[in-house]
Amino acid sequence: MPYDNKTYVDSQGNIAYYVMKNNEGNFYVYKVDVNKAAATQGARFVGVSNITAISKLTY
Repeated sequence: MPYDNKTYVDSQGNIAYYVMKNNEGNFYVYKVDVNKAAATQGARFVGVSNITAISKLTY
């Protein structure tokens, strides 16, 4: 079974980020405010055939 985690939730559990493929075949990351039950479309991924995971990098 391939790894397919397209959701990232912040440490407080208030914001979730979800990658979704729309009807045109484009991938976008959506920021979901859990408390308001509202989502905002964010960055578009260009030149990819699939997204298998999303995470937060800390440096």
